Amino acid sequence: MVQKLLFRKTNLKIFTKLTCVFLIVSFFQLFKAQIVYKDIIPDFTITMYSNGGAYNDIIPIDFNSDGTKEYDFRWEDWGPPGNEWFMHMTFGGPNNQMALKGTAVTAFGGKILVPLQANQTIDASLTWGNSYPEPFVGESTTDANFRGLGDRYIGVRFKIGTNTYYGWVLVNFSNTRVLTVKSYAYNSTPNQSILAGQKTLLGTNEVQESKNESLIFPNPAISEVTLPEKSSFVTFYDVSGKKIMDAHVGDHKKVNISTLEDGTYILSIKTKDKKTVSAKLIKNSNP
Repeated sequence: MVQKLLFRKTNLKIFTKLTCVFLIVSFFQLFKAQIVYKDIIPDFTITMYSNGGAYNDIIPIDFNSDGTKEYDFRWEDWGPPGNEWFMHMTFGGPNNQMALKGTAVTAFGGKILVPLQANQTIDASLTWGNSYPEPFVGESTTDANFRGLGDRYIGVRFKIGTNTYYGWVLVNFSNTRVLTVKSYAYNSTPNQSILAGQKTLLGTNEVQESKNESLIFPNPAISEVTLPEKSSFVTFYDVSGKKIMDAHVGDHKKVNISTLEDGTYILSIKTKDKKTVSAKLIKNSNP
């Protein structure tokens, strides 16, 4: 009997220690998970010559500030008689890939980058790759691409050591062939997605947020959402962590979202029993 009690006490101590270790490891994993964001101040701009020329190594994109650039840009203009021009995004190695429009190549062999809008998900579901010549931000022979679209995001997937990361680079390529590079970011948790334009993680439990999407109906929504039965107050945040609006939840549990821009939002829902639930909502006025 005494031996059994000692055995149980010993097992309890071991279990308690293992539980503590698990909680500590989990805490540090959550603490380390973050979006690493860099704002280029002032915005970097460069103008392509219109009558021939080239420029390499325009602006290095070094996501983790280790002195090794993952990406860069270059341009070339062949001048008369054809006046062909090309704006490329370059890459530091074969494991540094970019989101592409597809696997097709231009007459010159390069692939074409896909211009992403804010809040588009950057993950394994996109078409990834690179090419030589390097993928085009825009070019004169096949696809002007980013040219004249305003601010757009380049999705990137790259390796640091043996780990794979997802990120974005915000650029603007004007009709006058001025390239502006504004900012970039990546999710420092390996193999985890990021939204185009996302600057912060709004919580440490994104899995829970995904599970809680079903608490909101409809989702995606057009102009109105219905919240859980016990909801009393809700705060809307955009993907950068900025608070967009607050709303008291009446007995009907419906909240008008018609004034929100289309995109992804994180809702912090407070219940009548003083609990807080986070859930992801997609606003889409044109389903």
